[in-house]
Amino acid sequence: MTTLLTGGASSAPAASTHLRCERFTGTDPLITGTDRRHLAARLGFPDTLGAIPEARWVRAMTFERLVRQQPLASRFVWNALGPLGFEKPKGVASVVCGTASEGNDGKALGGTAEALSSAHARAVDEQQATLLHGLTVPFPFFDSPGVTTIRPDFAVVAPHEGSSVLLVGDAKDYERIRSRIDDARLLKGFLQVALGSLGAENWDGLPEGMVVSDHGVLAVPRNAFLQPEPKVEDLTDHKAEAAARVSERIAQFGASGQVPDPEAHARHLEATFDPTACASCSLFRFCRSELRTKAVSGDNEALLVEIGVPEARRPALVSMLAEGTAPESVPASLVQRVQATVSGTAQSTGLLRTDPWGEVGTVEAAIVKSDAAALGVHGIAVRRHTPQGPTDWDVRAFEDPQAHTTRRQVLRLLGRHIKGALADTAGTGTPDDDTSRLPVHLVVPDSPTEDVLVSIADNVAGVELARLRWQRDLDQGREPLTPDGEPASVPQKIRADERLAASFLLEADRSRALLLRSAVITAQSVLTRHVAAGGPERSSLRLDYLLGWAKTLPGAGSGPAPEPLDPRAFEDAVEESEHTPGAREIQSRSDELHTAQKNRDGSYESLVAASLAFKQRCLEEALDVLARFPASALRDAYRAMEGSAQAVWRRRWNLEAGDLVRFGRVPAFWRNSQVHQIQEDDAAAARLTALTNPTAASDRAADPGNRDLVLARVVEADPLVLETNSRRLAEDDVVQILHIDGVPVVESEDVKVKIQKGSIKLTGVPAGVLAEKQDRLRFRVDLRCSPTAPLAAGTELVLCSQSFLGDFSNLSHAAVKRPGVDGRGAPKEECTPDSYLQDPGEHQYCCKPHFVREAESSDFFAEERAAGRANPQAWPPVVDDDQFELPGAGQPTAETVPAPDGAAPPSDLSLSDIG
Repeated sequence: MTTLLTGGASSAPAASTHLRCERFTGTDPLITGTDRRHLAARLGFPDTLGAIPEARWVRAMTFERLVRQQPLASRFVWNALGPLGFEKPKGVASVVCGTASEGNDGKALGGTAEALSSAHARAVDEQQATLLHGLTVPFPFFDSPGVTTIRPDFAVVAPHEGSSVLLVGDAKDYERIRSRIDDARLLKGFLQVALGSLGAENWDGLPEGMVVSDHGVLAVPRNAFLQPEPKVEDLTDHKAEAAARVSERIAQFGASGQVPDPEAHARHLEATFDPTACASCSLFRFCRSELRTKAVSGDNEALLVEIGVPEARRPALVSMLAEGTAPESVPASLVQRVQATVSGTAQSTGLLRTDPWGEVGTVEAAIVKSDAAALGVHGIAVRRHTPQGPTDWDVRAFEDPQAHTTRRQVLRLLGRHIKGALADTAGTGTPDDDTSRLPVHLVVPDSPTEDVLVSIADNVAGVELARLRWQRDLDQGREPLTPDGEPASVPQKIRADERLAASFLLEADRSRALLLRSAVITAQSVLTRHVAAGGPERSSLRLDYLLGWAKTLPGAGSGPAPEPLDPRAFEDAVEESEHTPGAREIQSRSDELHTAQKNRDGSYESLVAASLAFKQRCLEEALDVLARFPASALRDAYRAMEGSAQAVWRRRWNLEAGDLVRFGRVPAFWRNSQVHQIQEDDAAAARLTALTNPTAASDRAADPGNRDLVLARVVEADPLVLETNSRRLAEDDVVQILHIDGVPVVESEDVKVKIQKGSIKLTGVPAGVLAEKQDRLRFRVDLRCSPTAPLAAGTELVLCSQSFLGDFSNLSHAAVKRPGVDGRGAPKEECTPDSYLQDPGEHQYCCKPHFVREAESSDFFAEERAAGRANPQAWPPVVDDDQFELPGAGQPTAETVPAPDGAAPPSDLSLSDIG
């Protein structure tokens, strides 16, 4: 009998981002008889980008084991059933069906039916719940023989109203970023659970009287120790979505049947290609190769599809490639990307440097992340820029990447360098205004590196806050308990350098919605603002790719003019590089590090050092490239705004009041108060970008929804006549000139910049009045403040309305209002370390120290436990909203549960299947 592959427990029927692609849906394993990873290899383009590192797979398998470990299993089931209104079961049994891995679907189904029958009897007769693992259920709505089954990771059978209820679940080893799991991942996971739930609903093997619940459960890691917590959700909508997708698959199978030649079948299907969305598909390289072949043969539209140009923009750009004239209707940034791809030479955005990287007070850091742990780190390299120049790199390799002590060592090293940067910037403010002191900045290669460091800070801060609560228990003679009622293992107090780094990173995390904050700077984003690289936009997320393009800019290097790049060859070379500039390593390198660290064969430290050396080199080269760009006249203004914000942070840190508040614990009123600040920040950022970045300003002026910026061209020089792209302009309107032929006027000597406490004042901005409307888009302009160089016919301008930069009676004046700082719940300038202790009532909302707040919380929970409202026996069980990181003493963790031996990642699964 031929086996029909339905995808097992895969969420592909409903959760894929590739459902618009005919080739993806048409190569469903149900139709081709083979999974896409094997199909890609047979087509000659194996999927290496989505391969699962061994350490990542071991971690996922370890997490599945933890879900079934007692007492975690009982706590997990209680926390899943409590919110749904079930009565508390008298006990929880953890049972492994034991037949799902034997490869015999019939036997597996029989074993599951037997286990469900026992669990049903246990629920009815003994009022006990059962956590079942290794289940197998039929694929829903498909009656053909030989169809592969669905294998949910687990299910909960609970007693309810004299019978039993089945809740289907899956274990998902999702990585928490800043204490949170991405909502899109949760959605995908629940769609997968919904498919398993549909299979159970339509199976006649369920015991009589058992009902499948409308809810499903995801087991996700609660903390860095991989202890599971349940996420419960109503599956009604998810089941409808999954059922619709399954019906589509069945219709496709019925129309085509299994194809005898999957390769030929895949080739004749048309792909809907997007280099960003398609990168997670196993057939990505095959589809890209097809487009490249067409593009090389002269198909310009195929070239645009290859690099990800939106469909609506392609006709105009095809004409540009044929005729050589840039279309006005297409954003300048997109035109630059296409021109860079065709020429092999990067384009400059025209922005001068507004970032502080390389100045005194900046610290650079690179890490090598371990795939064996969500917050695991193999090694770190840090250096600081001092008045005497950059220090040597401080490089460390860690023997145990997963240990909590390693996370503390990472923060300790960062804290030492941040402390040095604080000393370097001491005294740089005015004597009567500490807010003008130069701020400290941490520079990292990319956003994933920042995410790991911030998540480590979040983790360590959570441990320290828990320690403060438990210390209060010890001081009061109480036994320290976890929120689950387990005896706590009280950790050591964090060191001063560790607290400084954690505090700094959490400050950056809480302000990440503010565009003008720059406590943490990503090198990739800084370079992106200056360089328009060719190829797909997705590729520019890698710093080494962006660096290669940046070096093709004229003047970006010494010696002769750089040779143009071959975009495709360079893209392939970057993808195949054994190193990455960011925290995460490629699969093969990750496997090398994992094996060397596990076997202690002596090569581990050299492998870590080699990986760090590449990241260090990328940072150094990126800084060298940026040094070729002159400093903007507004560079000091950007840094002044960060300095004002960090003055508040330094007060938090010095008084230990609110400096360890994690974003997940920020009170609702605090978040709500940030709305106005975010709006002010957005407005100021938009104005500063319009002033300094010609490409961004041109893009905004070309946007029909924009009301502030206007594109214009000089038709006549004397008298000055402009042709604009806006019908909103009218006679007597006042306009100011921001850019002349791609050069920002704010960078000219004619414009003076003055940094004031509440604004950034600009004097000498060219401005004029629209004196006469000659037709609906053409005006004669009466200049009131003229640029130094006269405007010639054909000159391209970017204008703004006078209100955009402030309505001044003197038309040559303009200003950008500085956003306020986030001072809510923060110590005031007059607060001292003794302020709260001397007057608690007056200072309870500003400088109350952490140890006082956590002592109050400890006393509150002690009262709740004494009253029976927070004991482990309470029902529904208490949920730890604070997400404390430490497990109870003796509870199983990823460090105590043995990892599966020799468990190689399955060849038919990709990273998207497990995360």
